[in-house]
Amino acid sequence: DDMAVDVDPDLVIKYIGTREDMIEKALKDIPSFDRAQAEENVDKFLMDSDAIKVYIEFNRRRSEDPDFKVPGAEEDEGFFTVRNVALAYLGYVGVTAGPDAARNFVAAKEAAGEWSGTGIEALDSWLTTGGASQVVDSIN
Repeated sequence: DDMAVDVDPDLVIKYIGTREDMIEKALKDIPSFDRAQAEENVDKFLMDSDAIKVYIEFNRRRSEDPDFKVPGAEEDEGFFTVRNVALAYLGYVGVTAGPDAARNFVAAKEAAGEWSGTGIEALDSWLTTGGASQVVDSIN
């Protein structure tokens, strides 16, 4: 079969497998592929010497060390990631703006005569009289 010129076919067979092996792997890993799509993509892969060399090196290292991980692929994120900062901000907004938003919602429903309470006396008191803001004000 056709393959990139500067790739050792023996290494391809040893670390990746035959063309048929690659087609079967593509069909297994990508269920939306039919046989023609798998063959087309495997043929493209076999013509890309850089991709083949990287994949051979990856499989070689993985065969030497089963716990091998690509450097940088699964690093510990640390504390100040975008996700953590966004979650902290959402938590801050929820804690600071949430109670007022809930009380404003209840006040509007109460003014329209649609509020019948939650059935929990302490929660109803807090929502209708601003009990939480009085507690917060007393702390500050």
